[in-house]
Amino acid sequence: MHKEVLYNIQSLKCSYDGTGELVHANGINIEQGNIYFVLGKSGVGKSTFIEALGLMNDTMHEQSNCSLNIDGRFHQISKLWQYPEMLISKIRAKYFSFLFQTPNLIDYYSAGENMIFPLLLEDVDIEDAKNIIADYVAEFDLPLSIYHKDVTHLSGGQRQRVAFIRALIGDYNILIADEPTGNLDAETGDKLFETLQNHIKTHNKTAIVVSHDTNLARKYADYFLTVKECRNTNIVELSYNPNNDHRAETDLINEIQTIY
Repeated sequence: MHKEVLYNIQSLKCSYDGTGELVHANGINIEQGNIYFVLGKSGVGKSTFIEALGLMNDTMHEQSNCSLNIDGRFHQISKLWQYPEMLISKIRAKYFSFLFQTPNLIDYYSAGENMIFPLLLEDVDIEDAKNIIADYVAEFDLPLSIYHKDVTHLSGGQRQRVAFIRALIGDYNILIADEPTGNLDAETGDKLFETLQNHIKTHNKTAIVVSHDTNLARKYADYFLTVKECRNTNIVELSYNPNNDHRAETDLINEIQTIY
């Protein structure tokens, strides 16, 4: 099955000072409907890589050839930063969602108000939005009563579940996640990723996830983006996750169809 290319990375060079190269990637396509785990040692530039892809920081060299698919047209990411910040913010808001190790909830909002915020920004009717939230709350094993609770009174696991719901509930194309289960126990993290995977696949979204948890990566990734430490610059390499049986079956079917 053909999948739409969201990123065409011919040559991506990232650094924070604009001169050296912390991360370098060549010849990588990131496709819609897949979950990509960004793996590598601490300090090799995993977060720098996804910050560049998610228009979070202007760390990409001007000579990079890395383009983002916006409504069917590819735009060089390094050139997008030449536009006013208001336009860049609109692109981030329309096409991306973000999820981090810390929940980053608004403390003076209730849990429900934190979750409903993306839907209200999309002009969803408030009663419809509440019904949507009720479905997500059940999916993430939270009590419906959590809607009115002060987020400062929630446990760490509950706060992160609320953050997951807030990240997934809106209309976006690409989820950028940086260690979203890093502060949780293994069982809770696994449950959250199972729900995240179901959402990504059901709604044909794309997720790019930084993680040190190789067990989660082996279980839920379609592809690995491994940042390998090298002498002069760290290299990003794309590889297929052989543990993903469903994708292997799909690839086999596609191969057979090509032959015949």
